[in-house]
Amino acid sequence: MATDALARRQKAADARSGDRAKSRSAGEVALRLLMPLTSLRLTVALFAISIFLIFAGTLAQVDKDIWEVVNQYFRTFFAWIDFQVFFPPAFFAGGQPTVPGGFWFPGGWLIGGAMGVNLVAAHALRFKVQARGARLAAGLAVIAIGIAITWLVVVGGSGKDSSAGAPLESATLWSICKWGLVGLWAAGAYALVKLEPVRKIERWALAFFEAVLGGVLVWLFVKGSDAALGDSSLRILWQLMEGGVAGLVLLAGCALAFRKRAGIVLLHAGVALVMANELVVHSLHTEGQMNIREGETVNFVQDIRTVELAVVDPSDPKTDDVVVVPRSFLKGEQTIRDGLPFEVIVVDYLQNAELRKAKPDDRNPASTGAGLVWKAERRKAGAGTDVGGKVDTTAIYATLKPSDGGEPLGTYLFDVELTPQQVKVG
Repeated sequence: MATDALARRQKAADARSGDRAKSRSAGEVALRLLMPLTSLRLTVALFAISIFLIFAGTLAQVDKDIWEVVNQYFRTFFAWIDFQVFFPPAFFAGGQPTVPGGFWFPGGWLIGGAMGVNLVAAHALRFKVQARGARLAAGLAVIAIGIAITWLVVVGGSGKDSSAGAPLESATLWSICKWGLVGLWAAGAYALVKLEPVRKIERWALAFFEAVLGGVLVWLFVKGSDAALGDSSLRILWQLMEGGVAGLVLLAGCALAFRKRAGIVLLHAGVALVMANELVVHSLHTEGQMNIREGETVNFVQDIRTVELAVVDPSDPKTDDVVVVPRSFLKGEQTIRDGLPFEVIVVDYLQNAELRKAKPDDRNPASTGAGLVWKAERRKAGAGTDVGGKVDTTAIYATLKPSDGGEPLGTYLFDVELTPQQVKVG
């Protein structure tokens, strides 16, 4: 009996040992599968392709609006890149060649998602908290204080109550900056004296830095108030100083918790914050403008990056029945029927147009309405490299036709710049 009991206990122990071995084996398999996601090579590759995407998107702004590029290249999983973008007009004095075709490339959403997975996997499997006990508690407390300071800096960044956007007078802030540079020069001089003679490259680099900084300081003190920064520049400088203080506090907290890996942890957190901010802005941010002409009363804001055709039925004295046709439908030069009391047949879509008085000899698509008096002339669409901040003024020519198949009601001009007075003139 005793022998049987001993055998059963041994068998149970062996079973538990086997379960632990299987658990370890499954964990090791999962770890091996996840480790490639933490690869530094993957990180470098993702940064490389993101740099190429940014390069292509920058070149594309020669011919396209910045927001069109953002949606086509960055706020998408796959971006279609035309070969033409790599042959901008500025590179060819004799005329820009026409290069057909293009290729698909990972878009901003795909690259950003892969970076997020890489970042989370790396910190989950490779980066471990190096502190315990009181040191860890102190590190977390300092990080919390740094986050609070960062939040205050961000919230207070738009404050313009004072001329420099800072609680100090401009002259006082400028004096602090100058004497801070003096302290930096003195610290560099001390480091140069203490640096070992065998470290020649570091000594030469530090000596060059000290010489340049010393020359700048001499010039600043000789010029006096003439060299002082303006209020706008000092406001930016103050915000940089605030951000620097917040960064140092966060770095101190990370140093307590992660020791030697504090810098890379803080850098990764910054990258993650930038990526999260893009998601928040894309999902929640709404931008609009309110244009008020002299003598008008306006109770709406508009998105200057897109247009829509609104059909309003004001027959009910209490409410208006409105049907809106989005820009994507208007660009397609198609027949639009759904939800409308008539068909809208888009004849021509002008992304950017300029109104002028119609002439008798014009080839005018309009057959009725304001288009008989005003002519919309096509202009080059705005691009991200344009200066002046002008926006496109879109126009369309569209034929209205009864839904029952009767005779067309005519071809009308619709333009974002047409005022009620101009429409009445037509």
